[in-house]
Amino acid sequence: MPAGNRTTDDQVTKEADAEDRVVVSKDADFRISHQLHGQPRRLLVVAMGNISNNDLLAVFETHLESIVAAFDDADRVEIRPTQIVAWPRTPRTQD
Repeated sequence: MPAGNRTTDDQVTKEADAEDRVVVSKDADFRISHQLHGQPRRLLVVAMGNISNNDLLAVFETHLESIVAAFDDADRVEIRPTQIVAWPRTPRTQD
């Protein structure tokens, strides 16, 4: 993102949706926006509490295939300390 850490949530969401990307966040604002408005379209919620970057990277390396597969049937996936939760895909309205 050109604005780096100053990029707004709205800008992140618009760019991710335009490029069919998954937003990865620990931020509750993205979860709430996804639940209420379906934006961003695809969201990976990191619900791991306080965890070191190295430990988080290890979790991703261990479970990456499962996380990617979860997005086949879900538009929101949560990584929790003891499980990966895939929320069912919600129907989208046509523009």
